Amino acid sequence: MWIAEGLIHEKSGISLEETAENYLEDLINWNLVKVEKMRPDGRVKTCRIDDMVRNFCINEARNENFLQEMKRSVNELEPSIAELEKVRRLCIDSNLLNFLYLKPRRWSVRSFVCFSKKEVQLSRNESRAILSAFELLRVLEAKSIKFTTIPHGMYRLVHLKYLTLSVDLSILPHYFSSFFNIQTLIIDTTSHTVEIKANIWKMVQLRHLKINAVTTLPETGKGSKEGETSVHLVQFHQRVAEKKYSKGLAI
Repeated sequence: MWIAEGLIHEKSGISLEETAENYLEDLINWNLVKVEKMRPDGRVKTCRIDDMVRNFCINEARNENFLQEMKRSVNELEPSIAELEKVRRLCIDSNLLNFLYLKPRRWSVRSFVCFSKKEVQLSRNESRAILSAFELLRVLEAKSIKFTTIPHGMYRLVHLKYLTLSVDLSILPHYFSSFFNIQTLIIDTTSHTVEIKANIWKMVQLRHLKINAVTTLPETGKGSKEGETSVHLVQFHQRVAEKKYSKGLAI
């Protein structure tokens, strides 16, 4: 997500992912972030921060107009919809339905993150409300939002660089190829298998693909020479990974 937000810049000889991990290690060494789980290869998997540090970060982010957290106060949400005029990053951890009921429409929002502790299931109309409210999104972290179907008009969010989607699907449709700016795509589904019909090799910015179901990468297509591809996947995760290699592709 840091990469999609444009917070990580390229350095000579170092990938964006390596640079981001170095920044995370710095935060850990400064005791600002605590490691919770490690990966088998020794890298950090999950981390957390103390409540005091979290509150400080939220307040500073709000004061700098970097991030705004929506929260419920008595019988209404704070801040008000009118106060979101210049907000570029919006986070909501509860009361999502109440927020959508207000019919927000903010062109300035570039990142919408929902970290609700409980899964929120949206109707088709409620799903469309998110898309119509924030048409210039670059980051949509919506794992806790349960979409009954892939929202109509999702393909219009062509600026997306980071997308986490929780939806019941068995096919990744063709129109996902239109996300030509996407760098990270995470699909959470109840289906045991997912067929990829989207031409991911045309998604030239794609770096991370994660699907919690059995799937295989599609063939590179006739436009490739000797198996070379225009996409460099740094990570490809699936529930049961079938090893599949192609020249120029890192899995």
